[in-house]
Amino acid sequence: MTIWKKTKYPGVRYKDSPLRKREGKYEKYYAIRYQRHGQSIEEGVGWGAGTGKNEKGFTPKYCSNLREEIVANIKVGKGPQSLNERRQLEKSKKDRAEEEKRETEKLNTPFDVLAKEYIQWAEANKKSWGDDKSRYEMHVKPAIGKIPISQVSTFHLEKLKSNLKKQGLRDGTIKHVMVLIRQMYNRGSAWGMVQGKNPVSETIKSHKGFLKVKDNVRTRFFSKEEAGGLLAVIKEKSLKTHDQCYLSLCRGLRMGEIFSLQVGDIDFAHHIAHVRDPKSGLSRTIYLTPDLEEVLRRNILDGAKKTDLVFPNRSGGETRQLSKAYNRSVDDLKLNKGVKDPRDKVVAHTWRHTFASWLAMEGVPLPTIQKLMGHQTLEMTLRYAHLAPSHEREAVEKISKGILEPKIVEIEKKKHKRK
Repeated sequence: MTIWKKTKYPGVRYKDSPLRKREGKYEKYYAIRYQRHGQSIEEGVGWGAGTGKNEKGFTPKYCSNLREEIVANIKVGKGPQSLNERRQLEKSKKDRAEEEKRETEKLNTPFDVLAKEYIQWAEANKKSWGDDKSRYEMHVKPAIGKIPISQVSTFHLEKLKSNLKKQGLRDGTIKHVMVLIRQMYNRGSAWGMVQGKNPVSETIKSHKGFLKVKDNVRTRFFSKEEAGGLLAVIKEKSLKTHDQCYLSLCRGLRMGEIFSLQVGDIDFAHHIAHVRDPKSGLSRTIYLTPDLEEVLRRNILDGAKKTDLVFPNRSGGETRQLSKAYNRSVDDLKLNKGVKDPRDKVVAHTWRHTFASWLAMEGVPLPTIQKLMGHQTLEMTLRYAHLAPSHEREAVEKISKGILEPKIVEIEKKKHKRK
């Protein structure tokens, strides 16, 4: 049976807890009693250890003051007229204060916070997350990393674009930077980190052609001598890197396609392999010759599962980029020495570009090159059209011959008659 005990304060009473103790003392549960609209109301206040000034928890004095406040409010008809109403009001104030604090923090959150969240997401969801990270660290973070997300404007993006151009970056690189920022804002909006319009989209609307790429086509491809020489140097440093480059050269594979190649994708019985494009998700079939089969076989471990990677990294996961042996080999042969235009530099993609270029030079029809390269549109393949054996001169010479020869013959006849 609960036994309530009075205090020296009117309307304040308590009961002892048989179980709860604090610092050797039984805790007391305090309640207040008052009249409201002719009804007697009692409300529990909470637990306290005693009546001393240094006691923790509620005290009789505090409860008395609380009761007097409620009674006064009842008399004048204003403010909280019960302990429950008072608690609800305090909770509402606290919730509003916390919401305002969150909104203020959100408005003042630096763009760098959003970028880090995006890169973490990209690492788990995008094959090209490493490119996103490097573009952000090199180009975006120094410019807008410290600016609050909500305050990045068209002005900041125009300034960033202008500075990147002054640094000599290609239009294509600038486009990738702007697209990255736009993706970060779109993702941030989905996460609730961003409110309002995407500043990159607004920039595009305000400046027509903002992301238009003028000329970003790589022109560099290997000669037969360069390709053979570079492969030989790479082989001395890393057989795996040599094999990856050889696959790209012989079948035009993207490095991402090579890195994601699984054992189950190789069909040695029918001399084919199924290749998945990491960007589009589409797949195509490549044909295997004995030399390519040898390259693949020596990279597949005994007892490998179908889902195992053909070219895993040291920890067994998917490789992200060619090993440093590749760049060291390029440097050894001085293939990029004195080259200022990025389009003319030897990079990992040069192997794939060389494959398509050699096909075009051999007179392979562009639709066939498109299929072998895995291009989604013929427009992407047209960059190699200028390398195809040209028939224009032959055609013009035939036309000229058909038009001018009769006239020359007639002139010669007239000269002969005069004589």
